[in-house]
Amino acid sequence: MKKKVALVFGARSFERDISVITAMQTLNNIDKSRYDVEPIFAYEGDFYIGKLDSIKCFAPFAPLAHKKAFLIKGEFYTLKKNKLQKAFKPDVALFCCHGGEGENGVL
Repeated sequence: MKKKVALVFGARSFERDISVITAMQTLNNIDKSRYDVEPIFAYEGDFYIGKLDSIKCFAPFAPLAHKKAFLIKGEFYTLKKNKLQKAFKPDVALFCCHGGEGENGVL
């Protein structure tokens, strides 16, 4: 059974855009036969779920182009018709953040 990985990148830092590149490199090189990866973008204190096909997906960031996600007891949820809907329960999180919250343990 594949492990579910939350690939977390972004955060409040001037290095946020660099973390998008790090996340893309990680996503392109992770063994997809062993891991299901869900990109999770941290932006201004919130989480967003969306595809990570190119750097343009997140840099510059357009919040309305992605689903806002909520982390509740280790599971990510999104809103659908104003109701929480389970989106993803990771087995592990892989942090690709640079600077600030991504490196000091706050995130």
